[in-house]
Amino acid sequence: MLVTGPTGSGKSSTQASIIDIINGKKHYRVVTIEDPIEYLSPNHKNSTINQQEVGQDTRQFPLRLALP
Repeated sequence: MLVTGPTGSGKSSTQASIIDIINGKKHYRVVTIEDPIEYLSPNHKNSTINQQEVGQDTRQFPLRLALP
């Protein structure tokens, strides 16, 4: 899933809500690449959530999008 849009349009809250729904219903490994991380997903209900921040965990978006 790719969430894009201008500043203040609700991207982070939309992403956090979708991740919470997935986490409650599915057993997935979810990886996010964010700039910056605004909502932490600390509760591993069913899924494993791995949040990565551009500048901290990776230099830029395209480098992390090439995960195998």
